[in-house]
Amino acid sequence: MRFRPLALLSAAVVSFASLSAHADSYLYAVSTNFSNFQVSGTITTDSNFGLLDVSDITDLDLTLSGSTLSDTLAYQSSDIEMSGFGLSAAPDGLTFDYDAPGANFLIQNLSTGTYVCFQTNGCDDYSGAHESISIAGNPALVQQQSGAVSIATFVPPAETPEPSTLVLLGTGSVAAAGLAKWRLRVV
Repeated sequence: MRFRPLALLSAAVVSFASLSAHADSYLYAVSTNFSNFQVSGTITTDSNFGLLDVSDITDLDLTLSGSTLSDTLAYQSSDIEMSGFGLSAAPDGLTFDYDAPGANFLIQNLSTGTYVCFQTNGCDDYSGAHESISIAGNPALVQQQSGAVSIATFVPPAETPEPSTLVLLGTGSVAAAGLAKWRLRVV
């Protein structure tokens, strides 16, 4: 009866796969233009509702590009700072409230001098509510802002089979393997 351990192992693998498929992770697409500069890429959070903190950002991959300059900001190599209550998530996207007192959201690579900043006051030497971008330490390009502005849109996840479908597929696979083994033994 060596078939039982194989069946139990297969059922455990299928059950674990179905549980891990439902982790709370929300992907947002960023596409912002600053005059002749563009910021594009993705930000991943563990929440899709309410005010966000630095700990809610689980990954990011941004490309900052201009007419002659380009650089990237990745989660592993970036310093992320956030203060105040400016960045919030909703089911349709991420917004930054430029009217929130003392709010800023700064993503920077300290080694290259590249950064993108959404702030009411405090990321750089400019005062007032604005967003700014600097690539490779070049002078920042500043764009004045006010109110709540969308900075990213929600990207719906790919269809993931529900757990019962995965269990049914797993048990069917185990049954097919057992039948094939039985037929080989009989012949």
